[in-house]
Amino acid sequence: MDRKPFTTTIDSEIQNQFKSKCAINGIKMNDLLETFMKMYVDDKFELVLRLNETKTIVGK
Repeated sequence: MDRKPFTTTIDSEIQNQFKSKCAINGIKMNDLLETFMKMYVDDKFELVLRLNETKTIVGK
């Protein structure tokens, strides 16, 4: 499998909490992120964002 770097910016507090949770559970951050991405691509879950009372965005 070809592997390549993936860089993005996220909220620093979320990153710190995620890093800590992964360390507690003995999971590499990149392994978990890759699993989330794969599950999303394979339609294993959908993301529902409620922006306000009248608008909902569902992403598959």
